[in-house]
Amino acid sequence: MEAPEEEIMDSLWKDLPKDIVEMVLLFLPLASAMQFKSVAKEWREFLGSNCHYRTRSAVEQRTPWLFLCTSGKFSCAFDFSLKRWYKILNPPLYRQSIVSASGNLVCLGNLVADCRALSLCDPVRKLVKSLPPMSRIQFIHKVSLNLQRDGAYKIMVVGENDRAVNNLRGLVTEVYDSKIEIWKMSGETMAEAKFGLDAGVWINNRFYCIVEMPYGVVIFDQKRDLWEELEVKMPAGCNDMSSPCLVECRGRLLLVLRNSSTESGNGKVQIWELMKKRGGLKEKKDLEWGLLEEMPENIEVEFMASSRLGDVSDRLICCGVGEWVCIMTQLSGSALGFNLVIKKWEWLGKDPAFPQGRTCHLYAFPLQPISHCQL
Repeated sequence: MEAPEEEIMDSLWKDLPKDIVEMVLLFLPLASAMQFKSVAKEWREFLGSNCHYRTRSAVEQRTPWLFLCTSGKFSCAFDFSLKRWYKILNPPLYRQSIVSASGNLVCLGNLVADCRALSLCDPVRKLVKSLPPMSRIQFIHKVSLNLQRDGAYKIMVVGENDRAVNNLRGLVTEVYDSKIEIWKMSGETMAEAKFGLDAGVWINNRFYCIVEMPYGVVIFDQKRDLWEELEVKMPAGCNDMSSPCLVECRGRLLLVLRNSSTESGNGKVQIWELMKKRGGLKEKKDLEWGLLEEMPENIEVEFMASSRLGDVSDRLICCGVGEWVCIMTQLSGSALGFNLVIKKWEWLGKDPAFPQGRTCHLYAFPLQPISHCQL
């Protein structure tokens, strides 16, 4: 009598040399490999080990995930290589939610109440680290995590100074450096800056983010430790209703907005790129926003039908992931991507946590599930 197929497979795996099993697990997609942690103690230990993550980061060159997060129990991630969504359990930290991400790390804090300390988390490995309190910031206005190539990271925070002068609390900037594990006061923040809702992006250690009233872009230069204004005129129609978002794709700075000043008057979702003027030298004075792409009418009709972009609360949420520009809205579960290389629009499916996962402001970040950075 022949043994059942399940017993044969169990025996086969059991008799395989350990290094062969580990090699097989390395060639599985990360999400699939994680499902094998419950099979055997040895597999669980290997899949959770630093050795496994270091080896996987060296051999695996996958497009990052599109990571959607807000307050609540779950975040969601879209895997471009497998064309599927995952639900990821958020760390259960009191009064903290995800406010930034870079590489394989997410940063947690509180943007609606006083917050003097942040936390870091590797959502795949379920590792959490609490950071020391900031020196002077009590209420956060903008925060962004920047993972360095050597595995170190810095966190830039703009917030209200807890030391009032003439009953006024000005904005100050603090930066956390993982190499020395301390916060330090940084360049003076522009006093008139009113930061927008987009998360901002890093390009070559320069942080770009949108400010409102009037709309523009400001830059924090991490090396020179100072803030400056990007003196480039914003595209026509950039206002509260257009909900502009900055996006970084392969080192290119893009701007996504819904332009209501087009000839149709109905508004077009557009992608703009910061580029040099014709004959310019790519100096600051020679830069301009150039129109790169408009959402096709047939796709836009479907996109608008699933959103409420006429409602000021239904803002565009955008993110650059590899060569993809990902676009969604606060009140719609459908995500749309535009591939900059092949110039193609593609639906990415529906966020599996929608609508329960949209109780607060939604953020979108690229998340590299495997990285050389460790907490």
